[in-house]
Amino acid sequence: MLTFTAMPAVQLKDHYKVLGVPPQATTSEIKTAFRKMAHQYHPDKAPGNIHAEHFFREVQEAYNVLSDPHRKKIYDNERWLAGMVVRAKEQEAATAEWILKESIKLNQHMHTVDAWRMSHQALYDYVMQLLDNNNMAVLLQEEHASVRESVVEQVLSATKILKYQYMQPLAQRLSVLANGDNNALAVIATTERRRKRQADWDKTMPFFVIGITLLLVALMFFWGDSK
Repeated sequence: MLTFTAMPAVQLKDHYKVLGVPPQATTSEIKTAFRKMAHQYHPDKAPGNIHAEHFFREVQEAYNVLSDPHRKKIYDNERWLAGMVVRAKEQEAATAEWILKESIKLNQHMHTVDAWRMSHQALYDYVMQLLDNNNMAVLLQEEHASVRESVVEQVLSATKILKYQYMQPLAQRLSVLANGDNNALAVIATTERRRKRQADWDKTMPFFVIGITLLLVALMFFWGDSK
């Protein structure tokens, strides 16, 4: 049986539940709910009440996220992915068609978010849940060859900027799904190499920038000294 070591999933707090507002709440409604909750649970209202103090911090955190359009957008994406993880876990007797449908849905969703600022962990958690051992066994059945090809294509597109540390185990799983398809294997290998180069560049870039900066400073120093 196929196995993989999953990275620890991060427990996502439900900020909407904390403030008692629906996900489609407006900025004004979020602010009103925050003021009401903050007034009710402010430490000054119940001095020494540890539970009230803890919940007040939860309310503040929820408001800080949901009142900031940028942070809210990132949070909503993580929340969407977390919800899909739950759905995938609860899905009984998943079919190849269901897995492909969820892959397409994920790919479409990822094209609507700021992929460069998303939670790579949340995306990884969902994809690896979607391609768990049971679902992989379903896809690897001989009659699902065309579905496997489409799933690999959709998942690669949905994870096109996933960090290398997450792409490595995912590439292994997609390679198994490719099931000897040389074209698919080549695309997966190329994608993994690109992520590796990007990861290497991300590590060396700060030193490169520092080096260029020092060089410019030295040139300016010698240029000014020569006048």
